[in-house]
Amino acid sequence: MALVVCRLCRRAFTNAQNEEVCPDCAARLNKLYPIVRNFLRNHENESYTAYEVSRLIGVDVKDVEGLVSMDLIRSGTPAYAHDTEMNSKKRETEKEIKKEKEMEKEIEKEIEKEKTPLTKRKNFNSVYLSHKKKP
Repeated sequence: MALVVCRLCRRAFTNAQNEEVCPDCAARLNKLYPIVRNFLRNHENESYTAYEVSRLIGVDVKDVEGLVSMDLIRSGTPAYAHDTEMNSKKRETEKEIKKEKEMEKEIEKEIEKEKTPLTKRKNFNSVYLSHKKKP
């Protein structure tokens, strides 16, 4: 066991598992994490600094910075990168579906065009007459 200084409160504690924060701070961060995560999810289209989040939630800025430094909350990226990745895959799939539907519509137009009688097609007479030889 080593004697380590907590990154948040600067108190010394014995460290058996290579922890960066003392047990008291770890318990506080475990309670704070879902609050910060939900706040960021509810405001996903906005960006905040650690200070702004701490002020809006009403907690110490060091605790929010601790969540960021421990990679529980990511700085500069959404707090739920996995969800964002899933959404981007969903958007790609939706784009593919949209392209397929557009192609189906084009094919249906071509089929409808082929169903119309030759005499009713646009430019039929001019094409037919230009190839027909006069005696």
